[in-house]
Amino acid sequence: MDMATYQLIVNSGSTSKKYALACQGRVLARAHLERTYAGGYQFVVTVDEREYIQEIAPELRKKASVIFLETCVRLKVLLSTDEVKTIAFRIVAPGTYFTQHRVLGLGMLERLRGVCALAPAHIRVTLEDIEEVAEGLPKRKLLGISDSAFHTTMPAVSRHYALDPEFAATYDVYRFGYHGLSAAGITYMLKRNNTLPKRLVVVHVGGGVSVTAVEEGKSVDTSMGFLPLTGVPMATRAGDLDAGALFGLLARTGESTEQLLRRLYHDSGLVQYANLGTGGFKDILIAAKVGNTQAAQALSKYSYHLRKELAAAVAVLGGVDTVVLTGTALVRSPRLRAHTIDGLSFLGIILDAQKNELCGSGEGRIEASDRVPIYVIQTREMEEMARVAIELNQ
Repeated sequence: MDMATYQLIVNSGSTSKKYALACQGRVLARAHLERTYAGGYQFVVTVDEREYIQEIAPELRKKASVIFLETCVRLKVLLSTDEVKTIAFRIVAPGTYFTQHRVLGLGMLERLRGVCALAPAHIRVTLEDIEEVAEGLPKRKLLGISDSAFHTTMPAVSRHYALDPEFAATYDVYRFGYHGLSAAGITYMLKRNNTLPKRLVVVHVGGGVSVTAVEEGKSVDTSMGFLPLTGVPMATRAGDLDAGALFGLLARTGESTEQLLRRLYHDSGLVQYANLGTGGFKDILIAAKVGNTQAAQALSKYSYHLRKELAAAVAVLGGVDTVVLTGTALVRSPRLRAHTIDGLSFLGIILDAQKNELCGSGEGRIEASDRVPIYVIQTREMEEMARVAIELNQ
């Protein structure tokens, strides 16, 4: 097998780090890095559906890419780490420049540093990962895979803000959208299986939350806009906040733009609304289950805003043929799926409670009989990144 076809995929999310080893577009091994309650890190590598778990010290976290490839060698998926010639990174950043997949060079790194303050939850950790790889795995071809590229098909009516066009172009202010790799991966999979509907809504819930309207395989609208903190309220991100409220906060708090952005990214959202301090959707669900009223109210808020975004996506499409639920939080939690679909019966979107529970944390169909099909599908971000990496190398 040609050594050059091996690719390391690095997906640095806002709350997780995921890795994959791919060959000719096929994922051979996966890994995800999770923080343990003891303060260390748990590295879970999956090969042929079998998990290999190892604890790593905090100081080794930055060497996760190398550890992953060395584990692949130990498990005989690779002969040597030298076989990996290409490394692809998920790029989540605002700007027209970042809506294209690119070979990653000094120019792109400088541009990323220039917008780091606008999306610190994603860009800072990506820059750290790139530096880690450059040191631990030198002389590889580095690729930047855009998380917004899939949304470049959005028409002007959804992509443009109601600003003076020359002003918007000068300052590059548009609705770029995010979770594009997730939506693109789902769309590609459905198309390959000859099950891609004309009107598709993809709901992605992980650390972030987005709703994307897909028409004939192309993104036509999505809930996230200029930054990945916009749209539906998320675990720690505020979601949409109107301009008046933002100006009010800047005027009254005395916080800098960077301080306020950090607050909206990390110290807001449903976790704060539930008064939990830290955590994610899993923690909110647990708190609500044991009778925490504020956590229950946070879930109601989540359902309310999801209902609005889903209905908006259906309105944009003029109807809906299929809904796909994806992202770690949704795939893992039947309860969260129930909250996501709550109140959409008027659109014919109704889940079957028994099917939803039986689906568990796997994949399957969970709609009630004769209703709009609802699929639970693991995100295909890594597969999509591997596919794009092959195209960039051609």
